Amino acid sequence: MITIVEDKKFRVWIFVILALVFHADKIILGSYALIRIHDIFDLNFPMLKSLGELLVKNGMFAWYPNYAGGMPAYAWHHSPFHIAALLSIIFSSWGIYELSVIMLMIAAGYGMYRFLFEYINLPDWLSITGGLVFMFSCQIIYYGVNILLVFSSAFPIFFMWFLDIIDEDNTFKKKILKLIGLNFILLFSLPVLTLPYYAVLHMLVILLLNFQHRDIKKMLVWSIFIWTGYILTCVPVLYSLMDFMPYVQRVYNNIPNIADSIENLSNNLIYQSIFSLIFTVLISGLFFVASSKKLKRILLMILIFSFVSAFSNFLHNTKLGKMDLSHFNFLLPFIITVFVFVSIDEMITKRGLKLSYIILSYAATIIVFIFSYRGVLWLPLLLLNLLVPILIGLVYYYILTKVGETASNPIKIQRYKFSTNALLFIIMSFFLFSILMVRIFRADVICDERSLYKAYFDNQSVFNTLKETNIYPFRTGAIGKTFIPSLQKYGIETIDGKSALFNKYYKQYFKQIIAPQLKTKQQKDKFDSYWYHLYLDNDNNENDGIAELNIPLLLLANTKYLISQAYDPKLAEVSTKVITARNDVETLPLIYRIYNKLWKMSGFITDREIKYFPIYIYELKDTFERGYLALKAKIEPTDEKVLETLSKESLQDLRETVLFSTKDAPSTNLMDNYKNIPKDKFNQNIIKLVSYSPDKIIYDLTLYSSAILVVSNNYYPKWTASVNGSEVKIYRADNTFQSIILKDTGHFTVTFEYKDRLLWILHVFLPIGFLLICFPAISTSYRSRFYKL
Repeated sequence: MITIVEDKKFRVWIFVILALVFHADKIILGSYALIRIHDIFDLNFPMLKSLGELLVKNGMFAWYPNYAGGMPAYAWHHSPFHIAALLSIIFSSWGIYELSVIMLMIAAGYGMYRFLFEYINLPDWLSITGGLVFMFSCQIIYYGVNILLVFSSAFPIFFMWFLDIIDEDNTFKKKILKLIGLNFILLFSLPVLTLPYYAVLHMLVILLLNFQHRDIKKMLVWSIFIWTGYILTCVPVLYSLMDFMPYVQRVYNNIPNIADSIENLSNNLIYQSIFSLIFTVLISGLFFVASSKKLKRILLMILIFSFVSAFSNFLHNTKLGKMDLSHFNFLLPFIITVFVFVSIDEMITKRGLKLSYIILSYAATIIVFIFSYRGVLWLPLLLLNLLVPILIGLVYYYILTKVGETASNPIKIQRYKFSTNALLFIIMSFFLFSILMVRIFRADVICDERSLYKAYFDNQSVFNTLKETNIYPFRTGAIGKTFIPSLQKYGIETIDGKSALFNKYYKQYFKQIIAPQLKTKQQKDKFDSYWYHLYLDNDNNENDGIAELNIPLLLLANTKYLISQAYDPKLAEVSTKVITARNDVETLPLIYRIYNKLWKMSGFITDREIKYFPIYIYELKDTFERGYLALKAKIEPTDEKVLETLSKESLQDLRETVLFSTKDAPSTNLMDNYKNIPKDKFNQNIIKLVSYSPDKIIYDLTLYSSAILVVSNNYYPKWTASVNGSEVKIYRADNTFQSIILKDTGHFTVTFEYKDRLLWILHVFLPIGFLLICFPAISTSYRSRFYKL
């Protein structure tokens, strides 16, 4: 029997040390280390930092104003007091990111080791090997590198800690640290990207992989407590999301078909197994499925997750389909890894296959990975990449046939023999080579961890001056997506951004701003169906910094500044001034230059040069304030007609006239007051912003004529308005903004307030949920103590 480490307590240090060595560059370089931009620093981290700052400044709030006209703060993947948002108040974003990356790698390795060894009952050496493979594969699975998808790495340790806290032989004192860890994983995760998938995985692992005949009923009951508790802690988020859904636009233009689903299925299985670093070993394991109950059950789980993910496109435009069931592929790396190491156990311990076959198989896996990773990215099907089938055929012509013979006929066969030293040399060589390849590919196009934090995300302090020189709220826009995350990171409201959800009325309005760029029906349909970002440069010409825009609509949305990396004479004409600035850091420390040189020498990494774009800040003329008074109103029959009219209006027309759609318009009698208002009287009206916070806006008005007050924040039913304490109705104006009717003259205090009483009531479920999560540990501890007494 092979034993890697005698001391069980030291086993965790294997994974700690390897994770620290693997990410040594992060530890040494700090804020100069590489980060992943996609879905982390261009989406989540700017918002988390802003949420933390707003929480400190305003206390609890329910409306997030910082991008795309604003939206409910809880209608997101997390609440405003998510752990990372709270940490961002004290710690830097790069510190949170790098610590999370290292901790999740440790959790993946040690968790998988414990899962295979203690739950599946594999040999110790094989379980440690499985932990090592899983911890490294989690560094190259594309979504696995998103640290907020915690369970993609942490599910194995989460499951084992769950077993620890329901074990009646453990005292509560022994369970406390694991209970804290379990809660931290749950609270750091994103409920929408966790509940539909990992709760299902948790139950199936109990039902189908209970090979040691543990008490299934007990495990299921306590797991229901844990996941119900988690749901209750997420109730405000889940409620807010459901409440926001009618105001979200999701259009599916692609008609689902069987061919696409089959292609998705094959891509899922091949992609996930190759990037789990166990593709060819998986092929070997398939020979044993017919004669192994364990492998049949695990393969069943693989097929369930793969089919649901691949065929979920047939559920589009249904409530179930909007749960993004394609994300069931998140579960494949974990379950494929379990399948492979159970199959290795079958090959070696039950079928008598020598370890040398497994070593050769793993060597072939690495070869396939190296030669196919670009093929996976650039070809619709891996099978079209001829190199991969050729390599598999050459390497496995002998190995797979012998494995097949062994599975079907337990006759002794001739095997190659390796000395112990040769075997160890081969193992260590491929292991070190694998680490090197994984580290390189993590930074390459697979995981996109190729951007320097200091250069990309913490390098434009000039944006702070925009906040310092403005006492009233304003918005900015960025031409080219380079500066959007930086603007949001500095707490500046943007008209553009990246998000899983946008207010549908705002998106329709935004479409009119970039309409000059949407010249074909295909471009328009693509904008309508792609819900993940709103960029002023819709063509995504990131490096040119120039885009055609409807400037009047841009100004109407309270856009005061446009940020670009290029000088545009057309924009200069509509600006009071153009500020030219530079990045804070345009030289790199010596240690980073050496590090960068080593990466380039590897020959694998391309486009490693750090690009410092110049910063042009266009201060636009004639910007509308966040709240302004309008003279006239016009009612159009439909929203489409409102948008059409808006797109053609001059700046003066937009300033004077508010457009309403019939279904959301004030009564005709009320509108009669706005037909013949003398301009001289209207121009005497005074509006002053008294207070502006996420959930409350107060204006002081002195009116000498009737007027319409428009606030260019997104219309949403939870917003209320009062005039001198008396509540008035808010109407949807100019398709997406808020407005109220002021028909009387005099002095008024107008208050806009976001009120969602049910949201705050639902917070009572948070402590209840927390207690439910902790209850299994408390109950089993005291039950054990009672029985002992």
